[in-house]
Amino acid sequence: MKLAMKTLIKGLLSSVLAAGVAGGAFAQERIAIGTASTGSNPYVVGSVMAKVMTENSDLEVGIQSTGGYNENLGLVSSGQMDVAFNFIPQLLDARAQTGKFETAQGTEMFKNLQLLFPVYLATYHYIVRQDSGITTFEELQGHRFNINVPSTATHGINMKLIAALGYTPDDFKIVNLTGKDTYNALRNRLTDASGTSIAIGGGKLLELAASVPVELLEVSDEAYEKLNVAFNNTLVRTTIPANTYSGQEHAVRTFSIPTALFTRADVDEETVYQFTKAYWDHWDEMTPDARTLKDVDAELAASFSKIQMHTGAQRYFRERGLID
Repeated sequence: MKLAMKTLIKGLLSSVLAAGVAGGAFAQERIAIGTASTGSNPYVVGSVMAKVMTENSDLEVGIQSTGGYNENLGLVSSGQMDVAFNFIPQLLDARAQTGKFETAQGTEMFKNLQLLFPVYLATYHYIVRQDSGITTFEELQGHRFNINVPSTATHGINMKLIAALGYTPDDFKIVNLTGKDTYNALRNRLTDASGTSIAIGGGKLLELAASVPVELLEVSDEAYEKLNVAFNNTLVRTTIPANTYSGQEHAVRTFSIPTALFTRADVDEETVYQFTKAYWDHWDEMTPDARTLKDVDAELAASFSKIQMHTGAQRYFRERGLID
């Protein structure tokens, strides 16, 4: 049965399957996590989470591919979906109606969004082919720079990075390809550089670098500080170790953004509590197959106080003695 709309139905263990259940039998509550495009890191991580949580709780957890984090805001706030991934800085802006949401129409409903918990750090990689000879953003000027499609959060982050670096989009030949198209575009010389968020040592980039050695562009301290201010000081300064990828001979400084699951204020507290418990009680079982989840343990997850956390998640962390 399709895992999509109107998930997290109120009342744990009280939902009835919409089809295929004879005699009105009750079934596990079905929860679909809104991710991003098929093959993206949220999609892959979400798949691992869903499997482990379903096997170890009274919830039936699945995933739903979406158009990305911007779409996830609308899906959750309108009630078409009750759990999804997003960057914490974007959730802050959406709730507070700041940044790009300050003048946007029809976004008042985002005020009802609340945090479940952060799950991993999305590390931004600025990738060029080693044989391009490009080693800095300055040298990238006038070349093709893929910053993802305009509907995505990654596009917005890359636009802010360009500004933090002291450039404008006109300084580059901007390309708009999805994250999953990044690697083939570099392989086939359709772009000269691409900015994308993946786990350090991500498989797709390792695969590309094995046949086409790559270099990573470093984000300067000055640009990082400006970018961090633009994102309410929620970024994490990150170093990608030397030789993580073939061709990348030096450690490269960049940044990571905390990626979280979020919900609405009106979603049932017991349901959110059970969902949070199913995740954190079995977190160690997920990390071997989704190692990016190791970036954020329960103690770190409970420490994010810049955004309102749902009462169901608060209840779980309070039981573990991680919040007051």
